[in-house]
Amino acid sequence: MHLIEELERTRDETLQCFSLNRADLARSYAPGKWSVAYILHHLSDSETVFFDRIRRVLSEPRPVL
Repeated sequence: MHLIEELERTRDETLQCFSLNRADLARSYAPGKWSVAYILHHLSDSETVFFDRIRRVLSEPRPVL
């Protein structure tokens, strides 16, 4: 159960970041590094791809992991 709670906590923290203003979304932790907006975009894209992969594996009669 602890894992589910941790996933929910980090989800809630991450969702708050999508409400940041433009200046905060443009910030990065060092020059030339990804901005907050870029990181959020990457996380969203990665989760979408991951969900699709899981769905495909689960729909196969004999899934190969």
